[in-house]
Amino acid sequence: MSTSKQQYLDSIRDNTSYPVYRKFITVISFMMRLSAIGGGLVAVISGFAGMRYSFWGGAGTLVLGLVGAAVAYLLAIVFKEASLILADLGDSTVEANSRPAERTPAAAVA
Repeated sequence: MSTSKQQYLDSIRDNTSYPVYRKFITVISFMMRLSAIGGGLVAVISGFAGMRYSFWGGAGTLVLGLVGAAVAYLLAIVFKEASLILADLGDSTVEANSRPAERTPAAAVA
């Protein structure tokens, strides 16, 4: 992304009309990531514990649990980005509509 686009996005996010929404999204995303990490830890513990009884069963639990945890973690990242895009759209619309309308030459004649 070019620096001017990033600067514009940063200015929108710094002067947001929806600070509570943005904080809420950050908290929910953090909780989703924490849950994914916890799910990964549960998968490791239960996978190794299950290997005492059946190696392939424990290995399957381990692998599927870690894959599920990784997918959940990535979905948390996507959720946050998609939610922030909605707030950015709202802020950009408010900013664009708050400017005075420019008169075109055709409108000035009529």
